[in-house]
Amino acid sequence: MLEQCLGRFIQDTGVRIAILMGRDGHMLSRQGESREMDLESLCALSVGAYASSEALARLSGEDNFNSIFHQGVRSNVYISQVGEGHLLLTLFDYNASAPLVRLQAKVTAEAIVHILERAYSKTRAIRTHS
Repeated sequence: MLEQCLGRFIQDTGVRIAILMGRDGHMLSRQGESREMDLESLCALSVGAYASSEALARLSGEDNFNSIFHQGVRSNVYISQVGEGHLLLTLFDYNASAPLVRLQAKVTAEAIVHILERAYSKTRAIRTHS
């Protein structure tokens, strides 16, 4: 289900890759083109960048910044919060519209939260009946 959700996000936005990861940097699911990319390092650095943005948010009087956008010459990185414990990492170039990526990332994050909640509920139910 997660793969389908990320695949739909890629199809709707034209991003190159979408990765769902835990706040610890472990990849849970990914879709898209990842040739010659060190995905583990990409996830670890993204988690660090997001943690830094959380510290900046607190220092500026905010509870949190829900997303980070890095714009480069050839590619862009968008990291957004998914529920309390996950992040969505998106890499895209100028063939994809940044505002559309941001909007669809929010929609995708909400869908992922529902998928994860259902999975956690099923796990709890199984443990309760065991």
